[in-house]
Amino acid sequence: MIVTLTPAGRALREKGAQRTLVAATGLDRDEFTTTQRAMVKVRDNLLKHVKAEEGAA
Repeated sequence: MIVTLTPAGRALREKGAQRTLVAATGLDRDEFTTTQRAMVKVRDNLLKHVKAEEGAA
């Protein structure tokens, strides 16, 4: 799954909404960063898997 921001989402990000998002998760900054990195790794691994499956078909 690839997630992208809508124009409205980009506008919120520019206004600093990301800090609110971090607070809403209940995680501290380090926990949020660790979780975000893990999710990026999961996404990348899933994309690699899909590409490998497509190549094998």
